[in-house]
Amino acid sequence: MAKTAKGKSQPGFSPVEGEPGEIQDSRPTQEQIEVRAYQIYLERGGEGGNSEDDWLQAERELSQAAE
Repeated sequence: MAKTAKGKSQPGFSPVEGEPGEIQDSRPTQEQIEVRAYQIYLERGGEGGNSEDDWLQAERELSQAAE
Protein backbone atom coordinates (compact mmCIF):
# COMPACT_ATOMS: atom_id res chain seq x y z
CA MET A 1 0.00 0.00 0.00
CA ALA A 2 1.40 3.38 -0.98
CA LYS A 3 2.02 5.94 1.72
CA THR A 4 0.72 9.47 1.46
CA ALA A 5 2.15 12.60 3.02
CA LYS A 6 0.69 13.54 6.39
CA GLY A 7 -2.21 15.92 6.08
CA LYS A 8 -2.93 15.01 2.46
CA SER A 9 -6.18 13.22 1.78
CA GLN A 10 -7.00 10.81 -0.98
CA PRO A 11 -10.05 11.30 -3.21
CA GLY A 12 -13.18 10.05 -1.48
CA PHE A 13 -11.47 10.07 1.92
CA SER A 14 -12.62 12.38 4.69
CA PRO A 15 -10.40 12.19 7.75
CA VAL A 16 -12.12 12.08 11.10
CA GLU A 17 -9.36 14.13 12.68
CA GLY A 18 -7.50 16.71 10.66
CA GLU A 19 -4.63 19.05 11.18
CA PRO A 20 -5.39 22.13 13.29
CA GLY A 21 -7.16 24.70 11.16
CA GLU A 22 -7.91 22.17 8.41
CA ILE A 23 -11.43 22.38 7.01
CA GLN A 24 -13.00 18.95 6.93
CA ASP A 25 -15.38 18.21 4.10
CA SER A 26 -17.90 15.44 4.62
CA ARG A 27 -19.77 16.07 1.37
CA PRO A 28 -19.95 13.04 -0.93
CA THR A 29 -17.52 12.99 -3.83
CA GLN A 30 -18.67 13.05 -7.43
CA GLU A 31 -17.57 9.43 -7.78
CA GLN A 32 -19.64 8.35 -4.76
CA ILE A 33 -22.69 10.12 -6.19
CA GLU A 34 -22.14 8.52 -9.61
CA VAL A 35 -21.96 5.04 -8.07
CA ARG A 36 -25.10 5.56 -5.96
CA ALA A 37 -27.02 7.08 -8.90
CA TYR A 38 -26.12 4.02 -10.97
CA GLN A 39 -27.30 1.74 -8.15
CA ILE A 40 -30.62 3.61 -8.11
CA TYR A 41 -30.88 3.10 -11.88
CA LEU A 42 -30.24 -0.65 -11.45
CA GLU A 43 -32.75 -0.86 -8.59
CA ARG A 44 -35.30 0.56 -11.02
CA GLY A 45 -34.58 -2.44 -13.23
CA GLY A 46 -32.25 -0.60 -15.58
CA GLU A 47 -35.20 1.07 -17.21
CA GLY A 48 -34.92 4.58 -18.50
CA GLY A 49 -35.91 7.34 -16.21
CA ASN A 50 -34.61 10.69 -15.25
CA SER A 51 -30.87 10.53 -14.65
CA GLU A 52 -30.97 13.98 -13.04
CA ASP A 53 -33.49 12.73 -10.47
CA ASP A 54 -31.27 9.69 -9.78
CA TRP A 55 -28.28 12.00 -9.29
CA LEU A 56 -30.15 14.31 -6.92
CA GLN A 57 -31.55 11.38 -4.93
CA ALA A 58 -28.07 9.86 -4.63
CA GLU A 59 -26.58 13.18 -3.54
CA ARG A 60 -29.32 13.67 -0.96
CA GLU A 61 -28.97 10.14 0.47
CA LEU A 62 -25.19 10.36 0.73
CA SER A 63 -25.28 13.84 2.28
CA GLN A 64 -27.77 12.73 4.91
CA ALA A 65 -25.69 9.65 5.71
CA ALA A 66 -22.60 11.83 6.22
CA GLU A 67 -24.28 14.04 8.85
